Parts: sequence; C-alpha cells; structure tokens
Amino acid sequence: MKWLGDQYELMIQGAGWPDGLTISPVRRTLGEGRVVEFHMHDGKVRYAVGIGVSREINIIRRLIEKQVNGESAELRAHQMAISERLQRD
Repeated sequence: MKWLGDQYELMIQGAGWPDGLTISPVRRTLGEGRVVEFHMHDGKVRYAVGIGVSREINIIRRLIEKQVNGESAELRAHQMAISERLQRD
C-alpha cells in the first residue's frame, strides 16, 4: 500500500501497513526538510513514512514487497543508499 498527501506544501508519503503492531521507528534524515522513518518488525521493513522522499518511498515499497531482511543501522546510515539494500538481495 502506498499513500501520499500534500499538506502545507509538504509531500508526505508512506508505504506499507503497520498491521496493528507497535514498532520502534528508525529515522533517517536525507537533507534539509527531507526525512524518512522506517518501522521494522522481525528484521524487515513493515512500513515507512517520509517528507520529501518520493524516490526513496518507491524503493522502500519494493523492500516491503520483497520482504528484504535489513538492519536498522544499515537503513539509518547516511553513506549507504537505500537502493543498495534492495540490490543486495
């Protein structure tokens, strides 16, 4: 599932579904006014929400669909592109 909104001229987008789980978020700042927050369960991204990160949300949606295993530290790391995580699996 993917959703988006344009609230107060911010592009807010999300992918996935929490399924009623209480999941600790992993936040990654990608630049001024751009942030994405991953919510992981059992080593997999279950859903994500972000501001100004449409390209990244599309990649994250594929991570969710393929149920790629990942570490929160990897997703938080600024030096690693999110797309690299998808390409390794």
